[in-house]
Amino acid sequence: MPIITLTSDLGNKDPYIASVKGYIYRHIPNAIVVDISHSIATFNIAEASYIVKNAYKEFPSDTIHIIGIDASYEPMNLIGVKTRDGIFFAHDNGVVSLILESELPLAVVYLPFSEEHGIFPFKSVLAAAAVKLALGTPFEQLGEIKNDYYQLANVYPPQDEFMLKGTVIHVDVFGNVVTNIHKSLYDRVVKGRNVRVYVTAREYISKISTNYTMRKEDSGSLMCLFNNNDLLEVAMHRGSVSNLLGIKLGAVITIVFE
Repeated sequence: MPIITLTSDLGNKDPYIASVKGYIYRHIPNAIVVDISHSIATFNIAEASYIVKNAYKEFPSDTIHIIGIDASYEPMNLIGVKTRDGIFFAHDNGVVSLILESELPLAVVYLPFSEEHGIFPFKSVLAAAAVKLALGTPFEQLGEIKNDYYQLANVYPPQDEFMLKGTVIHVDVFGNVVTNIHKSLYDRVVKGRNVRVYVTAREYISKISTNYTMRKEDSGSLMCLFNNNDLLEVAMHRGSVSNLLGIKLGAVITIVFE
Protein backbone atom coordinates (compact mmCIF):
# COMPACT_ATOMS: atom_id res chain seq x y z
CA MET A 1 0.00 0.00 0.00
CA PRO A 2 1.60 3.31 -1.06
CA ILE A 3 2.09 6.18 1.37
CA ILE A 4 -0.21 9.18 0.85
CA THR A 5 1.05 12.66 1.73
CA LEU A 6 -1.01 15.80 2.26
CA THR A 7 0.09 19.40 1.70
CA SER A 8 -2.20 22.42 1.88
CA ASP A 9 -2.70 26.02 2.93
CA LEU A 10 -5.70 25.06 5.10
CA GLY A 11 -4.02 25.14 8.51
CA ASN A 12 -5.04 22.89 11.41
CA LYS A 13 -7.74 24.97 13.09
CA ASP A 14 -10.63 23.85 10.90
CA PRO A 15 -11.95 20.33 10.21
CA TYR A 16 -10.88 20.23 6.56
CA ILE A 17 -7.72 18.12 6.89
CA ALA A 18 -9.32 15.74 9.40
CA SER A 19 -12.16 15.30 6.91
CA VAL A 20 -9.72 14.38 4.12
CA LYS A 21 -7.90 11.92 6.37
CA GLY A 22 -11.20 10.42 7.51
CA TYR A 23 -12.21 9.90 3.89
CA ILE A 24 -8.94 8.10 3.14
CA TYR A 25 -9.08 5.92 6.26
CA ARG A 26 -12.73 5.04 5.64
CA HIS A 27 -11.79 3.57 2.28
CA ILE A 28 -8.31 2.31 3.25
CA PRO A 29 -8.23 1.56 6.99
CA ASN A 30 -4.55 0.56 6.90
CA ALA A 31 -3.43 3.60 4.90
CA ILE A 32 -0.29 5.51 5.88
CA VAL A 33 -1.04 9.23 5.64
CA VAL A 34 1.77 11.74 6.19
CA ASP A 35 1.32 15.49 6.59
CA ILE A 36 4.05 17.40 4.79
CA SER A 37 2.66 20.81 5.81
CA HIS A 38 -0.64 22.63 6.25
CA SER A 39 0.99 25.89 7.37
CA ILE A 40 1.78 27.25 3.91
CA ALA A 41 0.78 30.87 3.40
CA THR A 42 -2.65 30.98 1.78
CA PHE A 43 -2.58 30.81 -2.02
CA ASN A 44 1.24 30.79 -2.02
CA ILE A 45 2.17 28.39 -4.80
CA ALA A 46 5.89 29.25 -4.62
CA GLU A 47 6.16 28.36 -0.93
CA ALA A 48 4.16 25.16 -1.44
CA SER A 49 6.44 24.07 -4.27
CA TYR A 50 9.55 24.77 -2.17
CA ILE A 51 8.29 22.62 0.71
CA VAL A 52 7.09 19.69 -1.39
CA LYS A 53 10.08 19.80 -3.73
CA ASN A 54 12.46 19.44 -0.80
CA ALA A 55 10.54 16.57 0.80
CA TYR A 56 9.01 14.28 -1.80
CA LYS A 57 12.16 12.56 -3.06
CA GLU A 58 12.80 11.17 0.43
CA PHE A 59 9.63 9.07 0.10
CA PRO A 60 9.32 5.78 -1.82
CA SER A 61 8.79 6.33 -5.54
CA ASP A 62 5.20 5.01 -5.46
CA THR A 63 4.12 7.59 -2.87
CA ILE A 64 0.99 9.58 -3.72
CA HIS A 65 1.23 13.32 -2.99
CA ILE A 66 -2.00 15.32 -2.66
CA ILE A 67 -1.50 19.10 -2.84
CA GLY A 68 -4.36 21.44 -1.99
CA ILE A 69 -3.03 24.94 -2.68
CA ASP A 70 -4.86 27.91 -4.19
CA ALA A 71 -8.07 26.00 -4.82
CA SER A 72 -9.72 29.18 -6.12
CA TYR A 73 -7.58 29.06 -9.28
CA GLU A 74 -9.49 27.30 -12.05
CA PRO A 75 -11.20 25.04 -9.48
CA MET A 76 -12.48 22.64 -12.14
CA ASN A 77 -9.00 21.90 -13.50
CA LEU A 78 -7.53 19.12 -11.39
CA ILE A 79 -4.68 16.94 -12.52
CA GLY A 80 -2.72 13.81 -11.79
CA VAL A 81 0.96 13.76 -12.73
CA LYS A 82 2.99 10.55 -12.66
CA THR A 83 6.79 10.75 -12.39
CA ARG A 84 9.66 8.40 -11.62
CA ASP A 85 9.80 9.68 -8.04
CA GLY A 86 6.14 10.00 -7.11
CA ILE A 87 2.57 10.69 -8.17
CA PHE A 88 0.97 14.11 -7.67
CA PHE A 89 -2.66 15.13 -7.49
CA ALA A 90 -3.24 18.90 -7.44
CA HIS A 91 -5.05 21.85 -8.95
CA ASP A 92 -3.64 22.73 -12.34
CA ASN A 93 -2.28 26.06 -11.11
CA GLY A 94 1.41 25.55 -11.83
CA VAL A 95 2.46 24.14 -8.44
CA VAL A 96 3.43 20.76 -9.92
CA SER A 97 5.53 22.39 -12.63
CA LEU A 98 7.49 24.32 -9.97
CA ILE A 99 8.03 21.13 -7.97
CA LEU A 100 9.28 19.13 -10.94
CA GLU A 101 11.09 22.02 -12.68
CA SER A 102 12.66 20.50 -15.82
CA GLU A 103 11.71 16.89 -15.05
CA LEU A 104 9.34 15.44 -17.64
CA PRO A 105 6.32 13.50 -16.34
CA LEU A 106 5.65 9.93 -17.37
CA ALA A 107 1.91 10.58 -17.71
CA VAL A 108 -0.66 13.33 -17.06
CA VAL A 109 -4.41 13.00 -16.56
CA TYR A 110 -7.13 15.59 -16.06
CA LEU A 111 -9.42 14.38 -13.31
CA PRO A 112 -13.20 14.52 -13.90
CA PHE A 113 -15.04 17.28 -12.05
CA SER A 114 -18.74 18.12 -11.90
CA GLU A 115 -21.13 19.97 -9.60
CA GLU A 116 -21.76 16.79 -7.64
CA HIS A 117 -18.19 16.97 -6.36
CA GLY A 118 -19.24 20.00 -4.31
CA ILE A 119 -17.06 22.83 -3.05
CA PHE A 120 -14.21 20.79 -1.55
CA PRO A 121 -12.44 19.03 -4.44
CA PHE A 122 -9.38 18.47 -2.24
CA LYS A 123 -11.38 15.60 -0.77
CA SER A 124 -14.01 14.78 -3.38
CA VAL A 125 -11.64 14.73 -6.37
CA LEU A 126 -7.96 14.73 -5.35
CA ALA A 127 -8.22 12.41 -2.33
CA ALA A 128 -10.76 10.26 -4.18
CA ALA A 129 -8.31 9.80 -7.07
CA ALA A 130 -5.53 8.93 -4.62
CA VAL A 131 -7.75 6.30 -2.97
CA LYS A 132 -8.65 4.74 -6.32
CA LEU A 133 -4.99 4.60 -7.33
CA ALA A 134 -3.92 3.11 -4.01
CA LEU A 135 -6.62 0.44 -4.33
CA GLY A 136 -5.40 -0.64 -7.75
CA THR A 137 -7.03 1.53 -10.43
CA PRO A 138 -4.44 2.13 -13.20
CA PHE A 139 -3.26 5.73 -13.28
CA GLU A 140 -4.29 6.21 -16.91
CA GLN A 141 -7.89 5.28 -16.04
CA LEU A 142 -8.30 8.05 -13.46
CA GLY A 143 -9.13 10.71 -16.02
CA GLU A 144 -8.55 12.10 -19.49
CA ILE A 145 -4.98 11.58 -20.68
CA LYS A 146 -3.21 14.82 -21.58
CA ASN A 147 0.20 15.71 -22.97
CA ASP A 148 0.86 18.68 -20.71
CA TYR A 149 -0.32 20.77 -17.77
CA TYR A 150 -0.10 24.41 -16.70
CA GLN A 151 3.51 25.59 -16.46
CA LEU A 152 4.90 28.29 -14.20
CA ALA A 153 8.47 29.40 -14.72
CA ASN A 154 10.74 29.79 -11.73
CA VAL A 155 11.69 33.43 -11.18
CA TYR A 156 15.46 33.67 -11.17
CA PRO A 157 17.23 36.38 -9.14
CA PRO A 158 18.13 39.49 -11.16
CA GLN A 159 21.83 40.23 -11.30
CA ASP A 160 24.48 42.48 -12.76
CA GLU A 161 28.25 42.80 -12.40
CA PHE A 162 28.07 44.03 -8.81
CA MET A 163 24.75 42.90 -7.40
CA LEU A 164 22.47 39.88 -6.99
CA LYS A 165 18.90 40.21 -5.71
CA GLY A 166 16.98 37.30 -4.21
CA THR A 167 13.43 36.92 -2.94
CA VAL A 168 12.28 35.31 0.30
CA ILE A 169 10.28 32.21 -0.65
CA HIS A 170 9.89 30.61 2.79
CA VAL A 171 9.98 31.52 6.47
CA ASP A 172 10.59 28.51 8.69
CA VAL A 173 9.39 27.82 12.24
CA PHE A 174 12.49 29.51 13.71
CA GLY A 175 11.89 32.70 11.75
CA ASN A 176 14.80 31.98 9.41
CA VAL A 177 14.16 33.24 5.88
CA VAL A 178 14.99 31.19 2.78
CA THR A 179 15.68 32.92 -0.54
CA ASN A 180 15.63 31.72 -4.13
CA ILE A 181 19.40 32.27 -4.50
CA HIS A 182 20.96 28.89 -5.24
CA LYS A 183 24.58 28.20 -4.34
CA SER A 184 25.46 27.37 -7.94
CA LEU A 185 24.26 30.81 -9.07
CA TYR A 186 26.01 32.52 -6.17
CA ASP A 187 29.33 30.81 -6.95
CA ARG A 188 29.02 31.59 -10.64
CA VAL A 189 28.26 35.28 -10.13
CA VAL A 190 30.30 36.16 -7.03
CA LYS A 191 33.50 34.42 -8.19
CA GLY A 192 35.14 34.52 -4.76
CA ARG A 193 34.71 38.27 -4.20
CA ASN A 194 33.88 39.77 -0.81
CA VAL A 195 30.18 40.29 -0.31
CA ARG A 196 27.67 42.19 1.78
CA VAL A 197 24.31 40.48 2.16
CA TYR A 198 21.78 43.26 2.83
CA VAL A 199 18.86 41.90 4.83
CA THR A 200 17.37 45.39 5.12
CA ALA A 201 18.54 48.76 3.81
CA ARG A 202 20.92 49.05 6.80
CA GLU A 203 21.44 45.54 8.17
CA TYR A 204 23.98 43.46 6.32
CA ILE A 205 26.11 40.34 6.78
CA SER A 206 29.64 40.17 5.41
CA LYS A 207 30.32 36.45 5.76
CA ILE A 208 28.71 33.28 4.46
CA SER A 209 28.78 30.71 7.27
CA THR A 210 29.05 26.97 6.74
CA ASN A 211 26.69 25.93 9.57
CA TYR A 212 24.31 27.31 12.21
CA THR A 213 26.82 27.09 15.07
CA MET A 214 27.49 30.30 17.01
CA ARG A 215 28.70 31.16 20.51
CA LYS A 216 26.18 31.86 23.30
CA GLU A 217 27.44 35.42 23.56
CA ASP A 218 26.46 35.91 19.89
CA SER A 219 22.72 35.64 20.66
CA GLY A 220 20.78 37.95 18.38
CA SER A 221 23.53 38.03 15.76
CA LEU A 222 22.64 37.65 12.10
CA MET A 223 24.18 34.99 9.90
CA CYS A 224 23.62 33.59 6.46
CA LEU A 225 24.49 30.24 4.93
CA PHE A 226 23.44 27.85 2.20
CA ASN A 227 20.98 25.40 3.73
CA ASN A 228 20.64 21.69 3.03
CA ASN A 229 18.78 22.56 -0.19
CA ASP A 230 21.66 24.84 -1.32
CA LEU A 231 19.51 27.97 -1.03
CA LEU A 232 20.74 31.09 0.73
CA GLU A 233 19.16 31.39 4.17
CA VAL A 234 19.35 34.23 6.67
CA ALA A 235 19.15 33.24 10.33
CA MET A 236 19.52 34.82 13.75
CA HIS A 237 21.20 33.05 16.65
CA ARG A 238 18.47 32.34 19.23
CA GLY A 239 16.16 34.79 17.52
CA SER A 240 13.74 35.28 14.63
CA VAL A 241 14.91 37.23 11.61
CA SER A 242 11.36 37.45 10.33
CA ASN A 243 9.86 38.82 13.54
CA LEU A 244 12.65 41.14 14.65
CA LEU A 245 13.42 42.65 11.25
CA GLY A 246 9.95 42.35 9.74
CA ILE A 247 11.10 40.22 6.82
CA LYS A 248 8.21 38.38 5.20
CA LEU A 249 7.53 36.29 2.12
CA GLY A 250 8.42 38.22 -1.02
CA ALA A 251 10.98 40.46 0.68
CA VAL A 252 14.14 41.24 -1.28
CA ILE A 253 17.60 40.21 -0.05
CA THR A 254 20.41 42.00 -1.90
CA ILE A 255 23.99 40.76 -2.24
CA VAL A 256 26.57 43.40 -3.16
CA PHE A 257 30.00 42.30 -4.41
CA GLU A 258 33.14 44.15 -3.41
